[in-house]
Amino acid sequence: DYRGARETAIKETAEKIKESALSVVMFTDHEKLPDLDFVIELTRLTGRTILRGVELNVFVDAWSKPEGKIEKSLFFHVLVGFDPEEDADYALKNIYQECRSEDRKLQSETIKGICDFKKLCETAPKFGALIIPAHLHSTSDAFKSRSIDDIYSDAEFLKLCPHFTALEVTSQTTASFFDGKH
Repeated sequence: DYRGARETAIKETAEKIKESALSVVMFTDHEKLPDLDFVIELTRLTGRTILRGVELNVFVDAWSKPEGKIEKSLFFHVLVGFDPEEDADYALKNIYQECRSEDRKLQSETIKGICDFKKLCETAPKFGALIIPAHLHSTSDAFKSRSIDDIYSDAEFLKLCPHFTALEVTSQTTASFFDGKH
């Protein structure tokens, strides 16, 4: 979440990228892609590979759990980053159509989310996309923890792991679990 002045965002971001050892950087926004001109200019200024990405909401009932087992107000975030050679706008539109997106009213806000996570795992790679399950999210006070660490050993989750490019975890135990044997 960028907190600087909008007028200097590209210059400041380009400087930070050039100071880093990173060769690939992905920018994401909630439910939509970052501005294409922003990414093109950063690529020009840094000489690095800059990916456009999106932070998708995936409703947890996509895990095929029985109604009542999982509260419908829970969702998790998945980062999807697109190959710079692909049309990311077209790809995202296709993902929302193919993966049964819907709007849900959760407390005082309405969010757009994906209902078919398995379909996302099939569809996104067709566009050269990275798939990175990130953190759980919810309306207030649903759980104390919001980490994928809480569901990593779930059988439904493990079936999908071969489709992931990476995972966002906060626990060394979770990181150790994914040692190539699971």
